[in-house]
Amino acid sequence: MGKTISKSRRDELSRLFSANPHLESILVEMFKRVGGNFKNCTFTGKWYWEHEWTMEEELNFKKWMDGYLQNNKGAHRELTGRIAPSNPAIRKKIVDEFVWQWGWKKKETP
Repeated sequence: MGKTISKSRRDELSRLFSANPHLESILVEMFKRVGGNFKNCTFTGKWYWEHEWTMEEELNFKKWMDGYLQNNKGAHRELTGRIAPSNPAIRKKIVDEFVWQWGWKKKETP
């Protein structure tokens, strides 16, 4: 949303995402799916309320993220601090928790 990001905040985010490249990839994808601009997000306050998605869009993102975790074992360790399990139920739980915590608001259905 057109917010100006201070140099110190931009540097802080740069360090965060340099240390957590999988988190950055996941968030970039999340923004892309709603037409948001990842680069302009300050990630302060309730930034995850800036966009909305439908239930179908959320489910498609969850499917994508599950595949991302399955194919990028380092992503699981980065997000949870644990070794990646091969169990799909555990990946599903991680994806569900991520989207519950950081996912976009649901669009109101008419």
